Amino acid sequence: MLALGLGAVAAYHQFKLPPVLPLLLERYGYDRAVAGGFMGIYAAVGLALSTLIGLTIERRGLRRSLMVSFAFLLAGSGLSLIAPSEAIVMLIARGIEGLGFAIIAIVAPVLATSSATRQHVPIAIAIFAAWIPAGQLIASLLASPIVAGEQWRPLWWIGIGITLCAAALVWRRTAHAPNLAPRHHGRLALLPAQWAGLVLNAIVFMLWSTELFAFYTWMAQFLVEQRGLTLAASQWPYSLSVAGILVFSIIGGFLLRRGLSFTAMMALGLALQAAVWFVVPWLESEVLGLILVALYGAASGITPTGLFAGPAIMLGPEKARGTAYGVLMTGRNSGVLLGPVLLPFVHDWLGSWGRIGLVFGAIAALATVLALVLGVLVRRLPKPVIA
Repeated sequence: MLALGLGAVAAYHQFKLPPVLPLLLERYGYDRAVAGGFMGIYAAVGLALSTLIGLTIERRGLRRSLMVSFAFLLAGSGLSLIAPSEAIVMLIARGIEGLGFAIIAIVAPVLATSSATRQHVPIAIAIFAAWIPAGQLIASLLASPIVAGEQWRPLWWIGIGITLCAAALVWRRTAHAPNLAPRHHGRLALLPAQWAGLVLNAIVFMLWSTELFAFYTWMAQFLVEQRGLTLAASQWPYSLSVAGILVFSIIGGFLLRRGLSFTAMMALGLALQAAVWFVVPWLESEVLGLILVALYGAASGITPTGLFAGPAIMLGPEKARGTAYGVLMTGRNSGVLLGPVLLPFVHDWLGSWGRIGLVFGAIAALATVLALVLGVLVRRLPKPVIA
């Protein structure tokens, strides 16, 4: 639960921006390209530094790394409050927050797997995998009354408050926790096949993140432009889908524990997401469309549970540490950076939402195939530590 809480704090900081971005654009007149970078810079920082962060965590330990991450989140939030009218200052501030986010994104899954017994590792991974939708929903719910009053700063102050609480909790409860201490294992020693599996896991994560973040970034625009919904009405399908991620990430953990392989789980989720991409843009039925969007959320819940489980299952919990998750998060951050930018480019190129669905459905289908290939590779590895 600590890993989920830490992840939700980090995700809150990332997703506190979208609900208030229209207000910020109106009030401070940011260039839209720069304003888009306020979200993208999180992924850019993670992409550039995840591997280095993973190695640093190995040397410094999880507890000290968490304290550093909290410092970055607080510094970035404070800088945003000081000079919000300067776009470059806001961009730098978001980049500083992004560094704190990137550290927690690696520490939290390591903490989740190392804190659990082997029997409970799948459940721990499943609970942690809910971190993004949990933080996203919290930010969205809190933003609603704040934006109604044409304010945005309270969201930042709330973020500062929950970060201070998280720092105090970690400092007090983990002073003597051995799994948060530095690990002097030296370079991570893996078989070539294990490295190949880890890299392939990261590639699947990249492809999944590409289509997922494209879907959720532009869903509201699609519903308004293509389906004629109001902006307020478009939030219901969005919330329903995100809620599906939360529920099915936990269900995915129980499926892992019951013996479903993590690669089969990934392939199932990705195949369902590909089907939704192929079908939804062409649908005329609003009810069926809503059902399929909910199905996409459910598939988006079990997929990351399988993705995050990969290192612990392929390498064993004792080797699924900062370096391994640094590689995994590099794949994730690549997709997060690419997806939201790629979709409008494809739309301008093809000129049709339906054709966009074919492109991103193909991306999800490719990820499905690679997940199955990973399953073949995993069966040739030494016996997995987790049943």
